[in-house]
Amino acid sequence: MSRCECLLDMGLTSLSGAHPSSSSPRQISAFLRRLSKSGQHLAAWRSLTSWQKLGVEMNQIHHNIVLSASAKASDWLLALHIFGVMQQYMCPDLISHCGAMEACSKASLWQASLQLLSSAQHAKLTPDVVMVSAGIDACDAGRNWQGAVHFLELMKAWAVRPNPITYTNLLSACGSCGQWPVALALISTMTSPNTVSCGAGISSLGSQWQVAIQLMKWMQGLHVQQNTATYNSLIKVCGAGGALEVGLNLLDDMRAEKVLPNALTFTSLMSAVGSSQEWMRAMDLAKLMQSSKVSINLITRNSLINALSQGSAWQTALTILVQTLSSCQATDSASFHAVIRAADVASKWPLALVVLAEMPKRHIEGCLVCCSSAMRACRSEWQVVVALLASVFSLQLLPDATAYTAAVTACGQASHWQAALDIFAGIPNKDVNAITYSALTGALSTAGVWELVSASVRDMIARDIRSFSESKYDHTVQAGSSLDCFKHSILVMFLQDFCANADPLLFVDTHAGRGLYDLSVEGRTSTNYELGIGKLLALKAEAQMLAYQQAIFR
Repeated sequence: MSRCECLLDMGLTSLSGAHPSSSSPRQISAFLRRLSKSGQHLAAWRSLTSWQKLGVEMNQIHHNIVLSASAKASDWLLALHIFGVMQQYMCPDLISHCGAMEACSKASLWQASLQLLSSAQHAKLTPDVVMVSAGIDACDAGRNWQGAVHFLELMKAWAVRPNPITYTNLLSACGSCGQWPVALALISTMTSPNTVSCGAGISSLGSQWQVAIQLMKWMQGLHVQQNTATYNSLIKVCGAGGALEVGLNLLDDMRAEKVLPNALTFTSLMSAVGSSQEWMRAMDLAKLMQSSKVSINLITRNSLINALSQGSAWQTALTILVQTLSSCQATDSASFHAVIRAADVASKWPLALVVLAEMPKRHIEGCLVCCSSAMRACRSEWQVVVALLASVFSLQLLPDATAYTAAVTACGQASHWQAALDIFAGIPNKDVNAITYSALTGALSTAGVWELVSASVRDMIARDIRSFSESKYDHTVQAGSSLDCFKHSILVMFLQDFCANADPLLFVDTHAGRGLYDLSVEGRTSTNYELGIGKLLALKAEAQMLAYQQAIFR
């Protein structure tokens, strides 16, 4: 007998006062439940298998206890393994199927959930609302709204009446996939909506705040109670739809209805304020939280700092971070990232480096997002960016496409195209995309190395990357630049190729700008033309002079 088996033998003997073989099934169930409730589902499974080796008969109830514990612990592999064992040696009942489907829902395995429902039918078990709701929950986790609706249709076919939990999972699945019209149609079919299901319906509307307001009024007409969670869902939808004023007015409505706001209420409002770049309102909300005796948690504080960062109030954002650190309050990488972003917006790259260097001192683990944002903030200092990219590896982090793009862009802006090319050559294939190629071609075109630009584009097409990213193009700034010359050269090549055919051709330039740009010293707004048309004109003048000299000395 192994040491593990002896320990389990002793554990069960202490419970029953006898050897496991003489213990009753009820005593074994009690022992397994005790392990399961304490979160030791693996110990429960080892107990079950060890006792089987000792000749103790383990029944369906024992397996169901361990299966359910595994599902609750999100150990879906073990849960499905136990279900498979039960299929071999005993007939799984409805509880077994429900436990296995719960495990599938936590692992987004909606196909497996559908197979389990089919298995229940073959075993002549009538699926209940809990089983089908678990399947819909799996579809929600797997972002498969069609599968969720299919489960609802199966419920109708089996004459299983959906409950509010069913609709809550279903609406969540539609909302996570942006299918708000489908969610709205499903809401209209609810026979007994409650606060939870209506709150899920509001959340499923995404950014459709006008529709969400009407849904709230519909709830009021049905006398469905409105609580803090319902208002929070509505405020979040208003924030996503850019309806900041409507969201702030809802806070007044909550007071009128004597519904107490919580930290999530203010967090949603601060997120909406950040999107509107009205950072003063974020400070007003923080003061209102204090007067309302609502404690500011970590997520709310991060939303406040982020709102300040987006509103270019980097000094205030930094002050709050310093106060948080000095008072030993909870903080995480998101707090630091918000201040680094603020430093980027304010073109304060030394501040970004200081904040990034403070993270390990505060025992905050290295964060790739923070490093990438710091690299963007330091884009005017290409050598600093290259050093930051190297430091990412020292933190045992793997740079992603965002980090590589920031480094390539910084080198390109400093006209160090060779450094940009070297960095690009070291990017793993999985991180090479249209954005990284755009950064490379921008760096090469700024330096005017058009042969390499053409080679980069050919390589991009060879990799089957055909989604060229958009970039801002101001005709006044780019008139006559190397990028402008490259664009018109490609355009001329295309037109020449089209004109080589006898078929008629119509070409309309819809983005020509004003068409005429003054590049003289008095009229020019930039010197970008010096690397473009300026070089071409110099080459043309040099060629004309050479031809003139040859004509004279003939």
